[in-house]
Amino acid sequence: FQLYGHGLEGVELEYDEALRGSGMEVLGIRDRLGRELLLDGVVDSSAVAGKDLVLTLDKYLTYVTERALEAAVNKHNAKAAVSVMIDPHTGEILAMASVPGYNPNDPSNQVERGARNRAITDAYEPGSIMKTVTFAAAFEAGKLRPEDRFDCQLGKMQIGKHTIRDDHPKGILTAAEVFKHSSNIGTVKIARRIGKEALARTIEQLGFGRPTGVGLRGERPGTVRPVSRWGEIEFATHAFGQGLTVTPLQMTVAYAAIASGGIYRPPKLALRFVTADGQSQPVPPPAGARPETRVLSEATARTMLTIMQGVTEDGTAKLAAIPGYPVAGKTGTAQKVTNGRYDPNKYLAGFVGIVPADNPRVVIAVMVDEPHGVHYGGVVAAPTFKEIAEATLRYLGVPPSRSTPSIASQAKKNKAAIASIPRSEQEVSEVEGNGVDEPMATEENLADDQTATVAQEDQGSTTGEVEGAGKLDTSMPDFTGMTLGQAVRAARRAGVELVPQGSGVATTQTPPPGPAARGTPCRVSFKRGG
Repeated sequence: FQLYGHGLEGVELEYDEALRGSGMEVLGIRDRLGRELLLDGVVDSSAVAGKDLVLTLDKYLTYVTERALEAAVNKHNAKAAVSVMIDPHTGEILAMASVPGYNPNDPSNQVERGARNRAITDAYEPGSIMKTVTFAAAFEAGKLRPEDRFDCQLGKMQIGKHTIRDDHPKGILTAAEVFKHSSNIGTVKIARRIGKEALARTIEQLGFGRPTGVGLRGERPGTVRPVSRWGEIEFATHAFGQGLTVTPLQMTVAYAAIASGGIYRPPKLALRFVTADGQSQPVPPPAGARPETRVLSEATARTMLTIMQGVTEDGTAKLAAIPGYPVAGKTGTAQKVTNGRYDPNKYLAGFVGIVPADNPRVVIAVMVDEPHGVHYGGVVAAPTFKEIAEATLRYLGVPPSRSTPSIASQAKKNKAAIASIPRSEQEVSEVEGNGVDEPMATEENLADDQTATVAQEDQGSTTGEVEGAGKLDTSMPDFTGMTLGQAVRAARRAGVELVPQGSGVATTQTPPPGPAARGTPCRVSFKRGG
């Protein structure tokens, strides 16, 4: 955005000097009528003319993105929406749009409309979208396999005086199912396998807590509390996306690192300068931009793409599925903070997707701010992602890698999806022609006492370790000879965490029976026939 030839915002401000060029003096006179006449005729000003700047943004993809965001805001009577699209193999930003917007030729009502580049200026708690980072950290540390099983404790887990809940209670789930059903409890148990430092290190490596260095002024770094200040409850909430803030651009770049096989690439917006005589010139890297860096192994990236596909196939984001194309992604439905507390009436619905998952071409993030009625990311943001992604794949000429289901088959799936949602939500979340998403498991539902604590900390206060942590206030059962079901019930009664391996009858356990602190994990091996 510029006024009177001077950049005031965005790329016009960042590259103002190069775009404006420099002035020059020419000799002239003014005739009796006041007309200016050049003594030397037309002057060649190419030497001092400003340069053109070629951006990575694609005009058509930007149009498609803005149109889809406007439709989502209107449909859900939302406050705002934002989307970022990145090529994971180059870091180039293909589209970056926010609604509401404004007319650059008449920006007088920009402030009143709340128009701004929300991709870089708005930092928010990501919610379950952050679980992807926790899982990647665990796979990278070698402490997790997709088939590992976790007791999700029927939707309720105590950490000191705080309670973490899952909206849809589950029992034993594999790691892949924990991700697909978006279980807070399962995610916390996975994070405990690697510890606070390993999780904090992966969060930092994927670019959170500092600006991306995209080259736009006003970019916010987000907030990530130092790991030295994490108590047990902060460790848990960081694992599933509360207690920290990120920008939409940061989240898109982090997912792009997974899509590119584990390589972090700084986002790129400015491609090159073009001088008045048509010569191309490189654009210097923006100040603060990170170099291209490997942050995850290829094996970790492949594993993540595999389990992320479960979310769109039969998890929380079935409405993001695109016939013929595998889609990997994650939903998030984060409560917003008002006056130091989580507001039960204000949500940010999000979805970040990678498509095609078997050969990624684009990463697309969609965030819808304060939708009314239904607020699940899988219902509000996922269909918007699908609309943008389908148009993008057609535009880029990406052929499908799967057979397209018949209309009758797709209609049957949609009907089943509608039937799986409570009637009260069907009435407000119906998506035209596509059925509705099944709000499976939790999307960040903490008990009131916990959410108030975390929200207050984000306003500047801190707390120490969780009350009761570390006390030997229970007894570790002797699981030997028990079936898996019996062991699960015994662990719940004792308040300890069961980490089962194998199937059949329990043969060994670590630690052994005896005094223990509530929440202590116990690894139990099961074998058929005892």
